[in-house]
Amino acid sequence: MQMTMLCCYSVVVIVVGFNQVRELENELESEQKHISDAVNGIRKYERRIKELTYQEEQANSHLTKFRKVQHELEAEERADIVETQVNRCGSRIMTWAREKSVKSSRWLAF
Repeated sequence: MQMTMLCCYSVVVIVVGFNQVRELENELESEQKHISDAVNGIRKYERRIKELTYQEEQANSHLTKFRKVQHELEAEERADIVETQVNRCGSRIMTWAREKSVKSSRWLAF
């Protein structure tokens, strides 16, 4: 009888041990899945950071080009304004010079 009881206890201990092993294996599998999900999440956010960094670099590059073109256009606009003013002054000077020469030729005619 002792041998039978000892065998029963051994079987129970072995069954309980297997159940604990299964529980631990399930727990380990669950933790590994959580870790895998976390690593995947980290990689996803790292890719997103790289993407945003690249977009920011591109935006800065485009902004620099835009500002350069804007300054060039403003310079052209200022040059056009100055040219217009010079042309107006030049035509006024030419008109004044003609009037002056007409007046002096009248005096010479007398």
